[in-house]
Amino acid sequence: MRRAGGTLLLFGGAVCLYFFVLRGAGTEGPGIEPLWNLPLRALGAAWPRDTLLLLGAGWGIVGGWVLLLTAVGAPLAEYEFGTGRSASRHPRRGAVSRLLLVHALLLLSTLGVVFVGARSGQPDGAVGLFFGVAALQIVLGLLLVVISVTERRKSVPALAAGILLWLAGSAAGVAAFVQGG
Repeated sequence: MRRAGGTLLLFGGAVCLYFFVLRGAGTEGPGIEPLWNLPLRALGAAWPRDTLLLLGAGWGIVGGWVLLLTAVGAPLAEYEFGTGRSASRHPRRGAVSRLLLVHALLLLSTLGVVFVGARSGQPDGAVGLFFGVAALQIVLGLLLVVISVTERRKSVPALAAGILLWLAGSAAGVAAFVQGG
């Protein structure tokens, strides 16, 4: 299942990247710099579509590779013979900590959309909508931090990275709110 999901994510990320580059090529016109420099210069021209395509490409490609590289089967000793089930009575450790890590990365992605929209002079209502989503993610992140710290079987690296990224995103969101954009 991980291999199929990873393949679909890679394919979706490649399609998003293709459409991002294609849309970026249409906004700059002829006689421009090399293609590898083109899309980032055009970022914000068709906000939020181009920013979401770029983030979708990044999430799809990275998530697909993570699923494909972790799709290796578990050691034979972990399975009960004949049933196909795991012999372990405990669930995987750190499920909430890993969720916090992914949530913090999504918070940073949402703040990236807000930053590109504000920088390219988009309407305040549209940028405010994405900022409202980021504010809700900050509040939900606080709840995830509390739950993951009190989790019995926690993944310390995922917890530490998740808390650091959530704090960075929260600080950036609060600073943007205080500065007014």
